[in-house]
Amino acid sequence: MTAPIIRTPNPVINVNLNTVSASSIDKLEGSLISKLKIVAENENITIGRNQPSDYFEALINKLYGKYGRQVAALVDEYDAPILSKLTETDLADQIRETLGKFHSVMKSAEEHRSFTFITGVARFTKASVFSSLNNLRDPTLDARYASICGFILEEFDSLFADRLPLAPDEAESNGDLKRNATEEDLINKKSLTGTTAVPGAGSPVF
Repeated sequence: MTAPIIRTPNPVINVNLNTVSASSIDKLEGSLISKLKIVAENENITIGRNQPSDYFEALINKLYGKYGRQVAALVDEYDAPILSKLTETDLADQIRETLGKFHSVMKSAEEHRSFTFITGVARFTKASVFSSLNNLRDPTLDARYASICGFILEEFDSLFADRLPLAPDEAESNGDLKRNATEEDLINKKSLTGTTAVPGAGSPVF
């Protein structure tokens, strides 16, 4: 008899930069630390650092020390603080520098980091905030990940067709149907979420 496989999850640090304050560098740094403090408090970890990059590195190291497993780092909307201040050039440059120091921790702490997943609008290969990270891969146009951000029509038909009638030509005209790198039609998942929240709404609409 084959012994069951027991998988132990890695500790995770999840930071959504779309909701940080970027009205000033002080506000940005305070907001970054507040995000990390949520993770630390949930893990009953105390960290006495007042710089975001120092706090981030200490959190990774302490999580590794607590669990004995490498940490997964998830950074959502990494470029949101910069994009929100594009018209304020000096502040945008300061934000870029601050985020560069923050993200560089994932390089210096890589011994205790197992995985990093970053989302954003701008191609990170073109963003100086990741200049110290030379081993990131961009899956944007990688066919293996082409269907990660939506439902292909076959998935929609098997999961939702009995509840949400879909006319592909209507969905395409509404902007809900996109064609990915492997020429598959994808349904916008946000459109689908909005539709399921409104009984009788019919086809997904954006």
